[in-house]
Amino acid sequence: KDYATRPLQAIGRMATSTLAILGGVGGIGAMVWTTRLADDLETARIGFETMLKSAEETTKFIAQIQQFAKETPFGQREVVELAKNLLVRGFGQNEIIPMLERIGNVAAAMGTGEEGIDRIIYALGQMRALGRVSAQDMNQLTDAGVRAWDYMAKGRGKSIAEVRKMSEKGLITADVAIKHILEGMKEFDGMMQ
Repeated sequence: KDYATRPLQAIGRMATSTLAILGGVGGIGAMVWTTRLADDLETARIGFETMLKSAEETTKFIAQIQQFAKETPFGQREVVELAKNLLVRGFGQNEIIPMLERIGNVAAAMGTGEEGIDRIIYALGQMRALGRVSAQDMNQLTDAGVRAWDYMAKGRGKSIAEVRKMSEKGLITADVAIKHILEGMKEFDGMMQ
């Protein structure tokens, strides 16, 4: 039993007991929901093992996901899906939880919710896939509440206009841009709490 399933099973048992006393059958639904969550986690484990190519690394990664879900407003299923999206877009296992922390804080501060999170992940993933910075991805980040041009300019020690020109010429790699953007997003640290 993992840390996420155990409390859900307790809630399921309590719901079953309460509804049995009241003569209802809804407790069965709660137990089905709990079992489904455990099944989803096992499916995720298989997917992560395929992507990470290691059962040991997968176990560590799932433990990190569960801990992150426990400490933030994210649900476990949501964290699993977001982690998959980041892995598929070329981000490393060790980058994902810190990135989700930063992205979640920005979304909480801006009130953009799941849509904002998806947009940020998509834009950063596009950057990683292209290997360079594009105005389209930077604008998408801006629309999601991330002051990407500003963060990159500060990180490079240049003006926003200079950074834009460098970007147009393909002189800023994706890894450098993502590093500066995530660093700048620190201004929202703690917003999920």
